[in-house]
Amino acid sequence: FIISSIMIGLTITMFSEARIFEKQSFAHLLQVAALYKDNLELPCDIKSPILGDNVILVIWYKGNQESPAYTFDARSKSGTLHWSEATISRRWHFVSNAQPAVLKIAQVELSDMGEYRCRVDFKKAKTRNTFFNVTVIVPPHDLIILDEIGEAVHSIAGPYIEDEESTFLCVATGAVPSSQQNWIHVFHHRSNLQAAFTCVADNTDGRRPLRKSFTIDIILLPKNVKLTSEKGSFRDGNEAVFQCQVDGVKSAPLIHWYLNSKLLDVNSACQNNVLQMEMICRLTLNLTREMHGKDLECKIEINSTNKYNDNASKHSGSSLTLDVQYAPKVELKLGRNLENSIVPQGGDAYFECHFDSNPQPKKIIWRKEGKMLSPHAGYAYLISGITLVLQRVNRQAVGSYSCFVKNDIGSTESPAVQLKIKSPPFCAMGQSLEFPVEKHETVSIPCVLESNPPASSFYWHFNSSSHFIDLTHTQIKGNIMDISKDSQLQSLSSLSSTTSEYFQTA
Repeated sequence: FIISSIMIGLTITMFSEARIFEKQSFAHLLQVAALYKDNLELPCDIKSPILGDNVILVIWYKGNQESPAYTFDARSKSGTLHWSEATISRRWHFVSNAQPAVLKIAQVELSDMGEYRCRVDFKKAKTRNTFFNVTVIVPPHDLIILDEIGEAVHSIAGPYIEDEESTFLCVATGAVPSSQQNWIHVFHHRSNLQAAFTCVADNTDGRRPLRKSFTIDIILLPKNVKLTSEKGSFRDGNEAVFQCQVDGVKSAPLIHWYLNSKLLDVNSACQNNVLQMEMICRLTLNLTREMHGKDLECKIEINSTNKYNDNASKHSGSSLTLDVQYAPKVELKLGRNLENSIVPQGGDAYFECHFDSNPQPKKIIWRKEGKMLSPHAGYAYLISGITLVLQRVNRQAVGSYSCFVKNDIGSTESPAVQLKIKSPPFCAMGQSLEFPVEKHETVSIPCVLESNPPASSFYWHFNSSSHFIDLTHTQIKGNIMDISKDSQLQSLSSLSSTTSEYFQTA
């Protein structure tokens, strides 16, 4: 169908064959328009105003020529005589019995353009002159449609980007009088896809119009882009399928996938339905916990870079936020004011259970030495959310602590954190306190101490019923084993005595 029709050229009132339109000027000049290669009739009234009077001679003059171009002589007794110049003898003919009489000119040429005079002589009446100005109109023989860069458009123009505008110039050639140039402004709406734009050149009053039509190739932009998934939430380590649907495109555009604005090196399977102007692309991703909360986006790129557009890519897209569910990731930390996991005896200690969990945990359990913390632990503690507070700690609080976190996906226990109590030396439990020996027998007496930090200095004392003596290296008969800093075995050897007590202090 025709969206636009443009009339170019001069608007001239035309005639059909055997008829003319006359407009008398102030100089009594009849204006006559003739179509090139059509037939022309110039009327000349040869009826005398005097009753009974007759015409005797009709002479046609062209231009400023003094000699006749055509004569009609009714004076001859042998009959009416017609005479014309050799160049027009085959095309000109005067019809005297027509009402009014006419000069017929066949196959009008450009040379027929000009002024004409019809002179009529009567027997009695005065000579009559009728003046004509003949214009020969040549219809255009070709139409040229130019685009905005000056290139000729044949049948299809473009491609152009949807919703942009362009201008076309319609030029008619060969027309006499020459035709004006006309501009066609086109808005590239999708409704104009496959529509025909027609340029019409006509200076013949509809007798010989010249038409030329063309269509415009339009690069359609997506009307809608929608990213969807099979599920609303996903599990860590599982595959998920995402669908990107693009509506309103006639050819498959480029599609790119982004995760938090970072281009993914992935390929998606796409199906393009040309009839429905729809494209569907599916992407399969292996999801991880690190993807949770990030935006997955399918971005459509319409590349329209061509001779009309320089780097004119258009983008549109759709995104969704990933909900990836995973088992808790747990880490246990001591309070910031505690250094090296050592707490003074009688002081307070607290732990913080840090976790990354989706969904949020349903349960948090505190453990000591792998067992659930008991209310009868031998020391006071408080649990508040993710915090464990140990109050007035003693040696019984020493050990490894962990927190156990569980959600709908799974459960995780944190790596254990060792709690140490700063305490003075004390004798380790379970060591022997009596050593029966024979006289002059050599004996080693171990004394195992526990402390934090480890003891660094040790002192031995001898206690009998009558003496209490600090032992020095010179007072000990035999060898004295060095007592290491980690409270390992301390021994006194090669010692002879009666029943006595030995003390070691640190």
